Amino acid sequence: QDCLVGLLFALLPLFGGTDMDARDRFSFVFSLLASLAGFLVLCFALSRVVMPPLLHWIQRRCSLEVHRLFSIAFCFSVATFAGFVGVSEELGAFAAGAIIGSTCHASKTLENVNQMETVFVALFLGSIGIIMSPAFLARHLLWLFASFVTCVATKTTIFFAVIHSFGQTPLMTSLGIGLSLTPISEFAFVILSASYKMKMITRQWYMLFLGVCGLSMLISPFTSALLPFGKHPQRRHTNGNGRPVNAEPETLASCGGERSHCNLTEIEVQPVVRKQTGAHTR
Repeated sequence: QDCLVGLLFALLPLFGGTDMDARDRFSFVFSLLASLAGFLVLCFALSRVVMPPLLHWIQRRCSLEVHRLFSIAFCFSVATFAGFVGVSEELGAFAAGAIIGSTCHASKTLENVNQMETVFVALFLGSIGIIMSPAFLARHLLWLFASFVTCVATKTTIFFAVIHSFGQTPLMTSLGIGLSLTPISEFAFVILSASYKMKMITRQWYMLFLGVCGLSMLISPFTSALLPFGKHPQRRHTNGNGRPVNAEPETLASCGGERSHCNLTEIEVQPVVRKQTGAHTR
């Protein structure tokens, strides 16, 4: 969904107030696809060749502050470059996170920039709260709930039909997955703002859609907490003395070497069995 929204940002000029004939539209779409293909090739090269050894070197030689500063600067640089080539800055920001997330240093990087991420999320949600008009939503409460119910019902039906069409997913599990995927992405706020600036929607619809997106994000944690689908109790394995042991294999990921490859080692945890023989214990 985030990838499609990022692509939709790049296609917004086609639906905006700009006057384009058929030839101009074809030229715009062709140049956009060419830019997108080149950008994806660059992102693939960065994720496979450049970023793994670079992040490995920074983690070994530099401090946490330098690592944090480099990660944030890299994300801003990729987003700015994507906007410069016409792919859209939003898709570039998403691609920057995907590039770092594809390396074996993703968890360490995320832990390092977690505080800055919280600050940016707070600024984003705070700015959305400033734009919203509670008085307008209160006057159009019926339209707000009708639009919200329509959106939730449509998304749930589509997701349920797609998942259940595979044939092996139970009915209630498909319904639970469909309900859990109904929240609207936070990118919707940004794309609504861009659409309003291009005069594609009026201010009334802009404020109404903002309320629908905000209401969706508000109730999504409660919906996920109330869903009973897909929650299975964990099996408890015991050894000879009745003590629980972990019988599932544990996977350890370690990064090493100059090329910073991830080596996965599966370690089977064997139960420890004690045998009491007189005063001695084996």
